[in-house]
Amino acid sequence: ALSLSAADLATFTPLVGITLPQLAGLEVALSAQAIDGHTRLDKLDLTLDDPDVKAHITGSVNDIAEGDGIRLDADITTNQGTALGKKLGTLNIESIPDSITMNVSVAGNLEKLSITTIDISLQDDGLDMNLSGTMENLLNLKGADAVLTGNMRNLDIISGYIGKELPPLGPFDLSAKVTSTENGTQLESLLLSLNDPTL
Repeated sequence: ALSLSAADLATFTPLVGITLPQLAGLEVALSAQAIDGHTRLDKLDLTLDDPDVKAHITGSVNDIAEGDGIRLDADITTNQGTALGKKLGTLNIESIPDSITMNVSVAGNLEKLSITTIDISLQDDGLDMNLSGTMENLLNLKGADAVLTGNMRNLDIISGYIGKELPPLGPFDLSAKVTSTENGTQLESLLLSLNDPTL
C-alpha cells in the first residue's frame, strides 16, 4: 500500500523529466499485490484539490506488467477554465468557458483502450454546450461516436474565446452527431437553428 501527498504537482517535474503544471493539493493512495508472478493494482485513488480545478480519479489494473485489465474513472470540474488553461500552457486561444465538467470512464489494455463513457459540459455567460460519446480505441483514435448539443446567445461569445471579431448573430441552437471509423470521420447529422431578429 502506498500513499503520498504533494503541495504542488510540479514537485515531481525532476522525477518524470517533463514539465508538470503547478496544480496544488495532490493526494494519491494505491494498493497492489503480487500473485503467481503477476502484479495487480487493486486500487488507485487520486485527488487534486487546486483552486482552479478539482479532480478525482479511481481505477485498477489486473496485470501491471502486461498492461491488461485497465479500468479508470475520472471526474474533473473547474469554474476557472481560462485560468486553468493558462496554467496548463497548452491552449492557443484567448480563453475558454469558465465552467467545465468532465466525466470519463476508460477500460481495456495497452492494445485496445476504450472510452466507455465521456460526458463534457461547458457553460459560460450565454453558452451551454454538452458533448457525450464513446471511443472504441483511444490509442489510435478510432471508432468514435459523439453527440454535441447546446445553445449560445450569440457569436460574440466565440469572439472572446478566439480573439477575433465575429458578427453578433444569435441566439443559436446546435445539435450534431459525429462518427469515426477506419475509413475516416463522418458528420452524420447537423442541425443549426439561428433565431436572430435580423436574420
